[in-house]
Amino acid sequence: MNPLPTHADWLAEIPFPLAVTRWPWDMGTLERIVAAWPGDDDPGWTSHRAGKRSYGPDGAAAPTVVQPFVERLHSPEFVAELSRMTGIADLRPDPRLQGGGLHEIAPGGRLGMHVDFNMLDGLVRRLNVLVYLNHDVPDITGDLRLESDDGLSVRRVSPQMGTMVVFGTTEASWHGHPLPLEWDHSRRSFAAYYYSPPKPGENLRQRSTVYRGEDKHKGGIGEVRAKEAT
Repeated sequence: MNPLPTHADWLAEIPFPLAVTRWPWDMGTLERIVAAWPGDDDPGWTSHRAGKRSYGPDGAAAPTVVQPFVERLHSPEFVAELSRMTGIADLRPDPRLQGGGLHEIAPGGRLGMHVDFNMLDGLVRRLNVLVYLNHDVPDITGDLRLESDDGLSVRRVSPQMGTMVVFGTTEASWHGHPLPLEWDHSRRSFAAYYYSPPKPGENLRQRSTVYRGEDKHKGGIGEVRAKEAT
């Protein structure tokens, strides 16, 4: 496994701490996922807003070729690397992949700027890890956009095959791809989320996934909201 960036590099990124790097293992794992990608008529797909869909209930019904990929993302080695890079102790992957797993956005679809739900089963969601699975990226309409709370600081990331993005799950980590997708094929990715227990004295209010213009402090996860996070 190739190491992730340093803690100093993580902190220095804009618009908030993040890492844009490459899938740290062999690319063959990703190629096998693309080759076995579920078809449009596969009943495992669940549709969400604005042309987005995810595969299986909370990602659990993903094709078997995904399992080695998930095992690497959830491995103690990788979780330790995430902790080293971010400085977050006691990180834990979500074995159910709630809200994560295979994600796809169809041509014409988009993902509005949002911040994600922040708690699950008493744990605090700390990190998002996104791995992109697109060989052909013809224009910027599929770019991941990350922006500050005030919208003045922006980072764009092209969703090229093997690009991996890691960022903190906070009430200020706005992200999405707000431009309608102008590709002639779908935009594909895999999402995994990492949690840790609340810190002593940490005063958190449970939050659903919230899109720009909605009340950031409304409570309650709700099953559908959780599935819409990316």
